Amino acid sequence: MVLEKVNHLNWTFEVSRKFCWFIEWGQIQANTKSNQIKYTGLSITSDNFMILNGDEYYLEDDLQSFYNFFDNKFNEDQSFFEKFAKKIFDITENVENFRYYLEQINFKELSNQELLKHLNQFSEMYVKSMIPAWVRPDMYLEERLSKELPKNAIGKVTIPADLGELAYRDEPLKLMLTAQKIKEGKKIDKDIEFHVRNYAWQKGPITTEDVSFTKNDYLERIKLYLLKTNLDYEINRIRSERTKAEKEYKESIQKYTIHGKLLKLVEALRTFIFLRTLTTESNEHLFQATKVALFKEIAKRAGLPFSVILSLEPDEIASCLDNKVSKQNLVHLVKERQKGFAIIWIQGKLAKRFGDEAVNLQNLVSKKYKKQKKAGSKDATNQIKGICASRGTAKGKVKVVFSNKDIPKVNKGDILVSSMINPDFVIAMEKAAAFVTDEGGITCHAAIVAREFGVPCIVGTVNATAILRDGDLVEVHADKGTIKILRNT
Repeated sequence: MVLEKVNHLNWTFEVSRKFCWFIEWGQIQANTKSNQIKYTGLSITSDNFMILNGDEYYLEDDLQSFYNFFDNKFNEDQSFFEKFAKKIFDITENVENFRYYLEQINFKELSNQELLKHLNQFSEMYVKSMIPAWVRPDMYLEERLSKELPKNAIGKVTIPADLGELAYRDEPLKLMLTAQKIKEGKKIDKDIEFHVRNYAWQKGPITTEDVSFTKNDYLERIKLYLLKTNLDYEINRIRSERTKAEKEYKESIQKYTIHGKLLKLVEALRTFIFLRTLTTESNEHLFQATKVALFKEIAKRAGLPFSVILSLEPDEIASCLDNKVSKQNLVHLVKERQKGFAIIWIQGKLAKRFGDEAVNLQNLVSKKYKKQKKAGSKDATNQIKGICASRGTAKGKVKVVFSNKDIPKVNKGDILVSSMINPDFVIAMEKAAAFVTDEGGITCHAAIVAREFGVPCIVGTVNATAILRDGDLVEVHADKGTIKILRNT
């Protein structure tokens, strides 16, 4: 029945990113009208959407409806995006305050009932932290401005507004400044402590592993790489890129006579580019902080592997502590979910499938829709096409990075190819001559970091990771949005 309904619709493949089931549960809750209205006062649910074992699909008509929603809101009230941004900032502040509150708790000293109370509080706040990803208007703003602005102007005005610190963006520069202190013979103990306190969470925050960056990780990064680079040059390069980007933005506003409604849209996009990264950080930091403390303690008391707890929903996690469900049944349930899952919304109605049924559905849909898009990604001239997110050209050997376990193979001057750029890829990013990703647009994290480092970046290729192999020699022409394969391994 589900397959029949799925087959009657013309799906568009978007991205592939598989998370543990608890995160997917959060996505389900965030795509409900009640929760969106509760936290933002608006409902912009995706009524036809699929997540098949990480492969995400949508309908073009729904995307247009999404764009029309924001069109109407802005036409009714030109200050709409400012007000909407304020709501998202408020959500982020709530999430950050709650995370800080959780980090002060010693869960080992609490009773099972107290653990459950905190689990419920976290679950509610986690859904709240997920909402911005489902309602953010940056895609709409990017699409609208691409029609209203000259092509040359888009890249120069789509830079994040400087509205505060972004951990993903600012961490590399801060560690460079710490490394510079070593060269100057200064003590860095407090600097390293600051780094661990503020950035350790970036190592696999949404994986099922209990990992964080350590003091030794940062010292090793300084010793093995940063101290061998021209730090003065790299630090000045990052700072000059920021200054240059802001200067180009202001010049473009004047050159293309951007004012009135158009300027409001540009400023809204800049704000929501910043918010896209900020809300992702707060969501992932909250999950990491809870994962390594509360979830870890629950797993210990329940006598279950950590990965099992992360594959359950809140009510199921609660049942682990009060023994309402057998461990054998829970482990079987988790095995089915880890084998495969399908989350399907059709006309606003939700269906979930697990195990072989989900895998079979994924394979059938993939053959029909995913491969159609895949076939057009590489043309007859041996080129892969994508979207320019940071200008420039670079030539080098490909290194495909799927997780932080692949990072050690990246050398200075390599072309970093990944499905998406994660914060724990920073060591590879510092060495790479260019970034290429399967997913994302000009407002994504890869684009922001690439501009920060002043390196070429092409996003949205769909399947560069499937076409390219380690050692392939390629030439990245970011301005043209092309990756030319010069030699295959």
